[in-house]
Amino acid sequence: MSPRPLERSDTDEAATALADAFAEDPAMCWAGGFDDGSTRLAPMWRGAIARRFRHPEPVMWVTDEVGAVALWDAPGHHAYTAGGALRSLPGVIRSFRWGVGRLVRLGNAMEAAHPSEPHYYLLAVGARRDRQGQGLGSEILRPVLDRCDEEGVPAYLENSNPRNEPFYARHGFEARDPLDLPDGAPPIVPMWRAPR
Repeated sequence: MSPRPLERSDTDEAATALADAFAEDPAMCWAGGFDDGSTRLAPMWRGAIARRFRHPEPVMWVTDEVGAVALWDAPGHHAYTAGGALRSLPGVIRSFRWGVGRLVRLGNAMEAAHPSEPHYYLLAVGARRDRQGQGLGSEILRPVLDRCDEEGVPAYLENSNPRNEPFYARHGFEARDPLDLPDGAPPIVPMWRAPR
């Protein structure tokens, strides 16, 4: 069950795993206008993984059999660019269709609140639904949280599912004020973890 770095050959399986993990995520479902995104979200996650392979040091992890996935940005590598957005657009459109505008509004709110202090940014962590509750989420976070502690660097995430807050809190993340989101959007709560 020990995590290993995500390799290019894992991309499709990892995207499918994240699509399943986020299938009922309140923010994703609101933006996409669906109740279950398990068959719709893989193109978006495939694009997110491909973008991270363009970084000098991709920080992506999977567990054995790609049961869980974690996508991180290293300090200094979370930067929104027009080029990155354009490269992501085909997958985002396939995933969200008419909900792309809602997703963009969520993304803008998240970007506006993103801290400027150097940190590791957890874009996504998720386990396939049939593998949840088996400790994979904790296992997949461990390599980068250990690195945060060794380097003395904080970590940051946006929690889009209230039921996950206790999980993140067990790993040292503390909730901040919820984001200012468009009308009707479910809450998204930024969480910060100081190094230990």
